[in-house]
Amino acid sequence: MFNSFLSSPAVARALLESRKAEFIANRFQRWILRTFGFLIIRICGWPLTINERHQARIFCRFLTGQTGRLLDMGGSYGAYAFHFARGGWDVTVIDIDDDSLRVGRAIKEHLGKLAISFLHQDLLQTGFKDGEFDVVLLSQVLEHIKDDTAVLRE
Repeated sequence: MFNSFLSSPAVARALLESRKAEFIANRFQRWILRTFGFLIIRICGWPLTINERHQARIFCRFLTGQTGRLLDMGGSYGAYAFHFARGGWDVTVIDIDDDSLRVGRAIKEHLGKLAISFLHQDLLQTGFKDGEFDVVLLSQVLEHIKDDTAVLRE
């Protein structure tokens, strides 16, 4: 199952400590996730939504057997990034949401050594050189950007 390796109480706690957790689940659901989240992640995988897991399978199919440097623009806490880092990719996640980046760093700390970094950066001014990455992943981001053409140019 996609990202089932995230099934630990520490990872479930990190995800639930996000400020967004209260918008994702009600108080009872958060209690269930806090208590049994690691089992739910082990059984269902993470992210829990079917749409995101379907997208993840498509991304993985395109990149299976490859490695290199991957930039996950707007990658939040690294739902896709952790999978690719475990597959040998050197992953950089950039986002403007400090809370999501904090969650990603907490998960990374729990999982140990992975080639993944979380940077607070604006997608319009990343500061990366052309050709610095082999793959750029931009999933569920453009609909939140006013000038999506500028982000794609960057």
